[in-house]
Amino acid sequence: MQIIDYDQRVPASLGPQSIALGNFDGLHRGHQALMHQAKAYARVHHLSASVLLFKQHSTEEQAQGHKRYLSSLEDKLQALDQLGMD
Repeated sequence: MQIIDYDQRVPASLGPQSIALGNFDGLHRGHQALMHQAKAYARVHHLSASVLLFKQHSTEEQAQGHKRYLSSLEDKLQALDQLGMD
């Protein structure tokens, strides 16, 4: 699994992607179903199956304090790898 941090330098060409996009505070069964859909679409259309997740919750900028995630970034990356995301 390749991890790209958009706060860092992004490769010039990533190629075509099927992207599951979300906050993904955890990776419950609904999120996993979305990953499986992205992988299935990628397989049919010869794309990479990708996930774009945010380091901060989208509402954290508006809220006082920090949002609590169900899973750490490290746990999410490990689960995405186990789910077979590219």
